[in-house]
Amino acid sequence: LKAMAYLRNIPQIKLIVAGDIKDEAICEDLVDLLRVRDSVNFYLTYIPLKYLGQYFYSADLVVLPYYQVYQSGAIQLAYAFHRPVISTRVGGIPEVVDEGKSGLLIPPGDERALAKAILKLYNLPREKLREMGEYAYNLAKTKFSWEKIAENTINLYQDD
Repeated sequence: LKAMAYLRNIPQIKLIVAGDIKDEAICEDLVDLLRVRDSVNFYLTYIPLKYLGQYFYSADLVVLPYYQVYQSGAIQLAYAFHRPVISTRVGGIPEVVDEGKSGLLIPPGDERALAKAILKLYNLPREKLREMGEYAYNLAKTKFSWEKIAENTINLYQDD
């Protein structure tokens, strides 16, 4: 939300915050404090699997600004829906996001860097953004597929 304050003068950039969170009031207060109400839409509830596609397909990219995380299933979901991601250099995320190809990485807690990354992808030609999404989808279907994970696991145990 803080990154959106840097982007509020670009009315075409919208943020959808979706999913179940603990304290909706904090988000609502922050949106008003930052004066980004017109740029942000909240859907703060559990989203059943059958509705996930609606959210991913309505987005041009997926922003996952973690402070701490070991890995992210949300990145894999974004990839499965052909969406590039912007995420943070924490945990195993740099192993999953192919910088400049499937998304961008930023330092955790740096809202200015996040705003710059969003603006960078926003300013790309639509075809380039689509290519990033296709590259991400290819990663999901190959490198991160269950078949590939099973193959790697078997190879790990057979290398004894």
